Amino acid sequence: MTTSGTDVLVDVMDFDNSGSASGFFLYFPPQQFFFNASDYRIAIDLTIEAGNTADNFALTLGDSDSGTGFLDEVFIYQFSGLSLLPQGMSLTLATPVEFADFIAPIEEGDGIPNFDSQGSFTHLGIQATLPSPERLNFTLHSLRIEAIPEPSSITIVAFGLVCFVSRRSFAFGTNG
Repeated sequence: MTTSGTDVLVDVMDFDNSGSASGFFLYFPPQQFFFNASDYRIAIDLTIEAGNTADNFALTLGDSDSGTGFLDEVFIYQFSGLSLLPQGMSLTLATPVEFADFIAPIEEGDGIPNFDSQGSFTHLGIQATLPSPERLNFTLHSLRIEAIPEPSSITIVAFGLVCFVSRRSFAFGTNG
């Protein structure tokens, strides 16, 4: 893993050729941030780099139900299909916080993504388990928790739509 300005290059694979799965975990410590899970989403901006063969990775949020900052459970948000994307492609992946794919209990968590009190949000992270010889290779531009955008109001305005109907007279069975 290397950094360049504000970007982080994530390049993980089975470097020792052991043939076993390699785990990757990158955690960012929290700031004092409280939020209602139903109003927020977890999002990542990334660019697929040359040589990526890994199909998936996960974003994680740590939760401390006691508010002490000690990890009680981890909410895991899985993203798949990465290996199908062309190198050099930049994209944003996002999913609502309240709909985790998996919940990993650590202590006595309640299984609810509740980050609405001080000390309840313990970390934001990226993780992957890569079977050999998969390689996870992307540039991380941004990893964030953000408010879910409001649906835009859509106005349909038709400018100059004119239907022309051509009328023709046909006479069937008549002479002359």
